[in-house]
Amino acid sequence: MPGKWVPPVYDQQIDYKHPVLVPCLDFSAWLKQMFLPGDNVIVKMDIEGAEYPVLRKMIADDTLALVSVLHIEWHHDRFAWMTRDEHDDLYTAVSAQVEVLEWT
Repeated sequence: MPGKWVPPVYDQQIDYKHPVLVPCLDFSAWLKQMFLPGDNVIVKMDIEGAEYPVLRKMIADDTLALVSVLHIEWHHDRFAWMTRDEHDDLYTAVSAQVEVLEWT
């Protein structure tokens, strides 16, 4: 998936044409392994557009229910493949299960 790349000079420019692959983990599996229902789990999520497939998987795996509060920066406006309606649908599904606090 397209991602963010910050040059070594840290000028904060995103190079969408040259994504960099980075190691990843299955966040749903990690949550399930580390926490129990009723634990106070606060997640801060700023993953440059990957929030959409990650959150969809968390809903499908029923691990979103393990999260108490989700602080998130959404990136629907940066990718042609993400429509506003798709974003709104996912936001509605997520906010039905967890407290969502947006930050920009």
